[in-house]
Amino acid sequence: MGNICSSDRERDRKRDVSATPEPPKPSESPAGEPDFQFADGRRFLSKFDPLSPNTEQNDLIYTLPNDDNEMDRLHLQHYMLRYAFQGNYCAPVTKTLRKRGAKVLDVGTGSGIWPMEMATDFPDAEVTGSDLSPVQPTTIKPRNLEFTVHDITQPLPYPSGVFDFVRMRFLLAGIKKDLWGPIITELARVVKPGGYLELCEFVPGFSSKKEMPVTSKLVDQSKGADLEIAFKLKDYLDDCRLLQNAREVPKAIPASIHRNEPHLDRLAALVREDFYGLGQSMKPMVVSQGKITPEDFDNMLKVSQNELKVSGTTWDIYVAYARRV
Repeated sequence: MGNICSSDRERDRKRDVSATPEPPKPSESPAGEPDFQFADGRRFLSKFDPLSPNTEQNDLIYTLPNDDNEMDRLHLQHYMLRYAFQGNYCAPVTKTLRKRGAKVLDVGTGSGIWPMEMATDFPDAEVTGSDLSPVQPTTIKPRNLEFTVHDITQPLPYPSGVFDFVRMRFLLAGIKKDLWGPIITELARVVKPGGYLELCEFVPGFSSKKEMPVTSKLVDQSKGADLEIAFKLKDYLDDCRLLQNAREVPKAIPASIHRNEPHLDRLAALVREDFYGLGQSMKPMVVSQGKITPEDFDNMLKVSQNELKVSGTTWDIYVAYARRV
């Protein structure tokens, strides 16, 4: 598909995936006094026990770490998605966000790189990034950006109709199947009439001309998650009485080698690197189940990288957005 996402195209074209300066690591200036624990050399929020993923304290099913390595992976993933979609969003909000006092909310902000870029691109807007894990920078950031701690399974701490643009991306591993409807309704509640809600999710696994048994086995680790949520985003928006004019933007991002198309080859390399990093982040949880050794898991990751290089392999992403009534 072409350049379908709304943004300043000239600005985004000038940005190069490899040339964008790396944002501050969370360890440089973590927000608040986070309660962390460590397992297998990785740092996790203490709310979750990555070595006991079936216990009640893991009700949110999110068992990925929040350390510097994971933040680096999220940064790489962000640049890869921004390049693939030619922008940071798809909803038609550019004109609105240029107005003084426009408000933006990023839910599940992770490393905070998306709201940092939005706050820089729209200096007259007020941008908020919220996440359960307080690892975002608090000093090295735009003046119009605020980070807050919030559990997405709980009501948002804002009155109705506050934000011009609310966005949530890649929360598949953090939201149980039966919570998607209520959460989307709650997100819509805080959008101003005429404002937009935008969601972005990925299809676990990859589309390929050949079978990828090892990659498929690695993907099948998201306990309790709705693995088909990417296909359902627009339906959820259509069903929400607070929203109208829902649109869907699918994107098949290449993961295989493209020797004759350098720009696609570079993008595909980032997809494979992101998946490899995701595997490393999943490793403590997977190995703790006792069904595979650390060495065998590492070998699976290496084999998976070769499977992804097969011609025609893509990673499917879906964006859906709708306007608040």
